[in-house]
Amino acid sequence: MKKDYAAIDFGRLAFALLIPFLHIDFDESNVFIAFLQQYISRLGVPYFFCVSGMFLRSRIESVCPKDAFKSYIHRTAVMFCCWLAVYLPILLNENGQLSIGFVQQVLFRTPAYLWFLGALMLASIPFCFIKRTKLFYLGVGGAYLLGTLISGSYQWLTGGISVYNHMFLTSRNALFFALPMMIVGELVYVFRETKIRFERTILPCLFLALVCEIFIVRNHVSNTSDTSMYILFPPFFFFFTRFLMRIPLKMNNTRSIRKLSSALYVGQYGGICIAGAILNGAGIALTSNMKGWFTYLCVLLIALLLFLLSKKIKLMRNVI
Repeated sequence: MKKDYAAIDFGRLAFALLIPFLHIDFDESNVFIAFLQQYISRLGVPYFFCVSGMFLRSRIESVCPKDAFKSYIHRTAVMFCCWLAVYLPILLNENGQLSIGFVQQVLFRTPAYLWFLGALMLASIPFCFIKRTKLFYLGVGGAYLLGTLISGSYQWLTGGISVYNHMFLTSRNALFFALPMMIVGELVYVFRETKIRFERTILPCLFLALVCEIFIVRNHVSNTSDTSMYILFPPFFFFFTRFLMRIPLKMNNTRSIRKLSSALYVGQYGGICIAGAILNGAGIALTSNMKGWFTYLCVLLIALLLFLLSKKIKLMRNVI
């Protein structure tokens, strides 16, 4: 891809700053935080999948599927393994012992928010090697719809499949979430020069419709952590990503923006754990909102530290 598309990278940074709100406990009565979590922060993960698909498709056209896959899987696997190793002692301490159940959790649920990388690695296999046909696109679209109904926001309507839901989180998200959204990103790249009538009207209309869908779903579920997939995500992110591509924003170096976004992702679990240890050790009585904001500050500081270290240490540069 010849252009840098700086606006897309700023979109990455914005969502990287917002996603931690999904993992930090605030007072449930805080309307602002609740709105931010469910209506804005929820958009982060599908956006990252979409952008990953767009740039991977660009890479495939520059080299070949096999070489693109090798470079992509190498970088993603290195990040995944290194940060899993970093967080393994914390996870073991939380679990209490090394057991079969713990190994199953690491392999199939990928804790410490690293499931995103696991899902990307699995989804990149069919993305890079399956020939594009109408049947393929129909299958991917059907997989997303099925995932939304049985393991996403509409479990309350269908009943879902609880065993696969809770045991195979990483592969579930790879097949039903990551791959379809990566294909959306691929279509954004393929049709990047195509003009679409009424595009400026379609995007805000889709956003309003998406807000309505989220509102309806939230009124039918008690556990909002499962509401990560919505029917309107694919069309919304197709037009949203196209919109960002067309913003004439130029920067000399967008790499730093991407690195900071990555540091926020890999560092958020560490920041949350450090904040929890400080708050528990200090024994200071704080409100839920104060604890939440303190935790978010720790996440930002850890991410900034990782970002600065990546500029100085080559090893850190390779895992962020």
